[in-house]
Amino acid sequence: GIETALLLGALATRAGDQVHLLALDQRVRARVSGVRGGAFLGAAATAFQEVVPSLDVTDWQLAVSQVRATVHHPALVVLVTRVPPAGMDVDFLEAVRALADRHTVLVASATDPDQDRARADDGDVLMSAAAALEERTDQAGVADARSAGAVVVSAPSGALPARTADTYIELKKAGRL
Repeated sequence: GIETALLLGALATRAGDQVHLLALDQRVRARVSGVRGGAFLGAAATAFQEVVPSLDVTDWQLAVSQVRATVHHPALVVLVTRVPPAGMDVDFLEAVRALADRHTVLVASATDPDQDRARADDGDVLMSAAAALEERTDQAGVADARSAGAVVVSAPSGALPARTADTYIELKKAGRL
């Protein structure tokens, strides 16, 4: 997720866009705002030094309120998070809907490589079937996020930064930003 945020932030500031960065779960863990040009990458890297992985559930209403307090015009809002399986996080979908009312919402979600391996494992039919079921619920979650108004990029973690950057460029070319 950090690599995705850094690449997209660097690309957007290079394109002359104003970029704000928030990392949060139950509270704001990092914030970069009002930094333009080449200084953004250093400020973002410094801010991310303080961020540690956590099992805390994301407070999506906090995310919405922080975006509304920070961004006062239509913008691209990028949520770097795992898209929850269908029906598992109503707050996430409500946040996407609330943000999509005013902004273009892009959800960048890393896929689980263990799930991909388990699905392909012909030797363990039970694991393969469980992984296939999990994939279907994940795909339904992606469909729910799209129905709520998000553009969703779902890719292995190593490819996620580049695919998210490509989607940003496509949205810009299409005049959606």
